[in-house]
Amino acid sequence: MLPSVVISGCGAVVNEYYGPLLQRRELDGQLRVIGVHDPSPDRMRAVVDRHFPSARPCAVFTDLVGLPADLVIVAAPPATHAAQVIEALEAGRAVLCEKPMALTGAEAERMVVTAERTRRLLAVALVRRWHPSSRIARWIVRSGLFGSVHSVDVFEGGPFRWPVSGPGYFTRSLSGGGVLADLGPHLLDLLHDWLGELELLEMQDDAMGGVEANALVRLRAGNVPVVLRLTRDWERPNEITVQFDQAMLRWRPDDISHVTVTTRDGQALKLTGPEDGDFLDSFGAMLDAVLERMAGCPSPVVEGREALTVVRLIERAYRDRLPMVMPWLEPAHG
Repeated sequence: MLPSVVISGCGAVVNEYYGPLLQRRELDGQLRVIGVHDPSPDRMRAVVDRHFPSARPCAVFTDLVGLPADLVIVAAPPATHAAQVIEALEAGRAVLCEKPMALTGAEAERMVVTAERTRRLLAVALVRRWHPSSRIARWIVRSGLFGSVHSVDVFEGGPFRWPVSGPGYFTRSLSGGGVLADLGPHLLDLLHDWLGELELLEMQDDAMGGVEANALVRLRAGNVPVVLRLTRDWERPNEITVQFDQAMLRWRPDDISHVTVTTRDGQALKLTGPEDGDFLDSFGAMLDAVLERMAGCPSPVVEGREALTVVRLIERAYRDRLPMVMPWLEPAHG
């Protein structure tokens, strides 16, 4: 019997990724999408008409989880994640929750406890884990191929271009924050996966009562210094740089299939995975892993208990943040 899927949320991530992916899988006879929910009737109808004409539009989330679905994809605004995930788990459904998993550690803990009590899968959509390039970088870091890691530098951002349908990304009560809440879950998850436990040392941002466009986060993984620089103001290199004893690795989010390594003697190496691909392929690999786990196979999903670590780290960063030094706002002298 084909697995049945329902979707909560009809915003950008559904229109860009989940919609085309699930539509393709449904046409290929791999699954069925039986329901869609969004508080906006217009957004919901647009997704149903474009991708899932046989799915039932559900104006109320409770009606959605009442459908005989095997998997609920929660892609609604982050402020709704905890309530929707818990309700879906209590209804006996497996859940794939978009990042950020929750706005607070307490919310995320309740989600995890519910999943463990109901014995239902709670997977978190930290999709960059499924880039072949991420797996290559993880292996290089963990294998010690180029010696010990000396330092890690992350520099990512650029003007905001995500085709959102509402103000949630710029409203703290809905999104939890600004650029750190948006990019941080992906980047901190990768760093935790590659390096192990991360210790927060300092966070600076320019929120000034709103949501931050720029953030500087300093961490430590064991004795390895890690720096994150995130921005929504200007185009940046968008890369993670890992410095080893004998080489330097560069990982880029848009280079899905390979990483670049420069050895100490200046030799440039392009290390490529077995297959080329794009972001939609990574979403497909993530979905396959979730469906395989639901079928009882040992596939490498990011479960809620693991994702909770990053939620708590981001929560601490916001709690202890310092104002970023912005000399251009200081009074002129002389």
